[in-house]
Amino acid sequence: ILGDHKTWRGIITGTTTGVGASLILYNHYLNSSFWQQHVIFTYDSVNPLILGLLLGFGALGGDSIKSYFKRRHRHQPGQSWFPWDQMDYILGAVLLSYLYIQLPISIYLVTAIIWFCIHPIATTLGYLIKMKTSPL
Repeated sequence: ILGDHKTWRGIITGTTTGVGASLILYNHYLNSSFWQQHVIFTYDSVNPLILGLLLGFGALGGDSIKSYFKRRHRHQPGQSWFPWDQMDYILGAVLLSYLYIQLPISIYLVTAIIWFCIHPIATTLGYLIKMKTSPL
């Protein structure tokens, strides 16, 4: 019901990658006075393992929910479904991580705008290096 491109291996790998990225950022935060002074939250109150798990699993959950509705609307795998293909990961990650840490709404809006702009660039690059069959 989600399409053939969704696998357990993908969920595990994606979630593990979210945890790994969170741990890398946490380590960078601990070793950089610049980042300690310029972050929107401190890691004193946030466990990087939990945050990474929620962000990684949330992003994949958002993609899976979008895929479910994409199939119901008869869109083929790989076919663009604008704007949902650009926002599914960030919406899922924000919604799930919000259960653990609540940030100012401005942070969520800026993050959504940045991701909305980066996604088409990344997919176009994937198309140019023959990793995707369409540019969007």
